Amino acid sequence: MTLLLASLGEEMAVLAADSAISTVIDGAAYRVQDDYKKLHIVDGALVFLSGDANLSEWTIRKYKRSNEKGAAVLQRIMREEYAKYSSIRPQIAELKDYVGLFGFICQVESGKIAGYLINSANKFEIERCEAPASNSVTVTAGVNEKIAQSMLTESYAAGVGALQAYAHIFDTLASEKIGGKADVYLMDRAGIRKIHTHTIKEPQLKRVDRRFVRSAAVLDKQIQALMLDAVITGSHINVGGGTFTVDGTTGHMRTTSGEFSGAITASSITGGSITADTSINVTQDARIGNNLYMGLAGAVNDRKIQFVDPGIYEAYVSFAGSGSKELRMRGANDVRIDAGLNAVVAGAFDVILDPGFGAYVGSASPGNRIVTAAELDAIWSALAGKADASHSHSVTIPNHNHGNPANVNSGGGTFTVS
Repeated sequence: MTLLLASLGEEMAVLAADSAISTVIDGAAYRVQDDYKKLHIVDGALVFLSGDANLSEWTIRKYKRSNEKGAAVLQRIMREEYAKYSSIRPQIAELKDYVGLFGFICQVESGKIAGYLINSANKFEIERCEAPASNSVTVTAGVNEKIAQSMLTESYAAGVGALQAYAHIFDTLASEKIGGKADVYLMDRAGIRKIHTHTIKEPQLKRVDRRFVRSAAVLDKQIQALMLDAVITGSHINVGGGTFTVDGTTGHMRTTSGEFSGAITASSITGGSITADTSINVTQDARIGNNLYMGLAGAVNDRKIQFVDPGIYEAYVSFAGSGSKELRMRGANDVRIDAGLNAVVAGAFDVILDPGFGAYVGSASPGNRIVTAAELDAIWSALAGKADASHSHSVTIPNHNHGNPANVNSGGGTFTVS
């Protein structure tokens, strides 16, 4: 629990917050800690965050690590952390004295000071605060904020300066919930700096027995150890409003992204895509739905599909992407192409068979193959000079009567025979 005091002018702002942490036991407030930091300088802005101590600590840490800054970012992170904390401790928000989470961010915009108040009690709606021309505006938030607002207004009306007014308010309202020290920060065009630390004058306080108070560092280590050894049964996990979920009934886990340093074991992986910048080993079958692409767009490196053989032979299909652009297919022994109907080998220019030994189409038997040009040349050479198409032979047959002049036959004459 805490109290924030802020005075915003057009070109200057003065903010202060106490450093007390308290708790409520059986309806009574007890002081737990006196030196908790609630004002933070983050990327040129002054950020106040308080409320539930654990919740505010997790929230400011996450905001500081965020790449983006500003009121909208702080609002989003406050909502996320509040939702996670409420899911872990669903009964906490129902407590009568639960303060939840509230923050204030003060920054320079276009040369002028602007502030943004964000409170879980107001559903994290952003309230913008800006001083009117040639005037100032005051902001109070936390325990006894209305009383503090009235006191601050009266002090300024009486001509009391900010440092004196802040000290008087903190001393007057000091209790188990407000106390410790009040750091006072000044923001203007020159930047942000702490200009004063006021030790708050406190009455006699009820305090939590120190034996039950552990430092944040020790508590963090104990929580980490518990989490490492923890077993969660019969429950669901929901982190970040669905960013990471585990169904306690089915064991189904869902996350928007992740990084695994070890092995991933699965009976099947479905949906989406797998992208890797290293080798992927598949020890069983790999089924490709449509296309298989080798290489990256614009890359000129060689690519190869290798058929691994335990012996000394090689079998592969390769593409010389960095040179001749040749596609080569090699078999360890034979390469056989079977077709259900036609088998076509086509080329934009020549179709070349370049065998290391003999070449034939058909089968190895000389009686069942289509001869090659070399074999036709050999046959032509063997037949050369054996015949001349311009040379011919003829025979002359006289008329004949089969021995009887009465049966003379006129079938005689000269005929070409070759």
